[in-house]
Amino acid sequence: MKRDWIKAIQKLPPGLSYLQASKRLRAPYSSLRLAMIKCGYSGVDGRVRGQLKNRKLQVEKVDWSQTNADIGRKYGVSRERVRFMRRRLGKAKTI
Repeated sequence: MKRDWIKAIQKLPPGLSYLQASKRLRAPYSSLRLAMIKCGYSGVDGRVRGQLKNRKLQVEKVDWSQTNADIGRKYGVSRERVRFMRRRLGKAKTI
């Protein structure tokens, strides 16, 4: 890890995403993100949209007779997430 980065990371304001910090410091995202984590910087991941799609399903409330797409729309998750949970729980496939 570069010493310059440590000093620069410590000067950053809190709450920046890793992408914002990499643009501000003009450094590669992947390298800087790792350095920020090692320095203990509490940056925002920036992949919030992806995280929203990975919300946990309340499996006891799901009507598994519906299609994956319908269940996904109802609970705000992707149909792939529904397919994964359906397979994990051993529920029957829909046609």
